[in-house]
Amino acid sequence: KRLQDLVSRHGTSPLLAKVEGILLVRLERFAEAEAPLRRALSAMPDDVEVQAFLGVVLHQQGYEGEAEELLIGAIPHLRKPVTVLNALGNLYAALGRTADARAALERAIELMPDSPGLYRNLGGVYKFRREDPYLARMEELYERLETLKPDDQVELLYALAGAYDDIGEKERAWELFVEAGRRRRAQLDYDPDKSERLVEQLRMVFTRELYE
Repeated sequence: KRLQDLVSRHGTSPLLAKVEGILLVRLERFAEAEAPLRRALSAMPDDVEVQAFLGVVLHQQGYEGEAEELLIGAIPHLRKPVTVLNALGNLYAALGRTADARAALERAIELMPDSPGLYRNLGGVYKFRREDPYLARMEELYERLETLKPDDQVELLYALAGAYDDIGEKERAWELFVEAGRRRRAQLDYDPDKSERLVEQLRMVFTRELYE
């Protein structure tokens, strides 16, 4: 409703279309995000952020060719293209292009080595070894598990479970897998204020960019 109020006040400007599309991506409503992001890109073809988000949306919907083109095109223009590299890695993994997926995800990890989700995604195209720097880094993160965000805690536990399974520590892998599932279930309690807070944050960004 808040987003509809913004549209009614400001019309369907390219900037508002961008904000709407990003909001819908954040809420994982990918099909709904495509139209506003396409409108924004049509009016702002050089907006790298719109390219990147639209690439993610198209990948989620199975339009791999166009998604790959947009994601690759965005990378050189972003200072730290971790999200784009992650999306590209997942795209390549879905296509069975294992080497390309691994290269994209390893590049993302170089840029953000403390992101548990990247290690979990890497585990889909990479077999961890007992003396593995990636495993060592995950174990370091595990030592401060409770300081991580709840989503990152779950991602790290799943990533470590997969890594320990790779090196043959089945019992430890199962313990971590069960703990990850327990924490994930605890997160499923719906937070009715989460979407509202996100809309409010984007409303402030929109207002600042439009009027300053």
